[in-house]
Amino acid sequence: SLHTSNPALTEKIQITSVSITPETSSSTVEAYVQNLGSTTVTINSLSIINQSNGVSLYSAYPGGSNGNSLTPVTISPGQVSGVSVSSAPLIPAGTPIIVEVTTTNGVQASYYTTWP
Repeated sequence: SLHTSNPALTEKIQITSVSITPETSSSTVEAYVQNLGSTTVTINSLSIINQSNGVSLYSAYPGGSNGNSLTPVTISPGQVSGVSVSSAPLIPAGTPIIVEVTTTNGVQASYYTTWP
């Protein structure tokens, strides 16, 4: 039988696009996340991973320290919302990266791009 009480079974998200704005000493990264599932989801982490070697370059989550804090974003079914951090590190231009977001129930979505 199928276990249906796990909320992660009804969550489905995708990152539709990513905006990266390098600043003087840090970068702003915004992932636009669409809720494709049937229940409201809350995004509570955003990570940037080096696509070439799998090394985590940055991770933000509620209560994170040293600028790595993320305010959770709630997204209703069918809606798209931006999940933004303004303290991401400066990464060399042309670096292939993965932007990954995770819900409070552990459902993840990834977006592959190149750092501007």
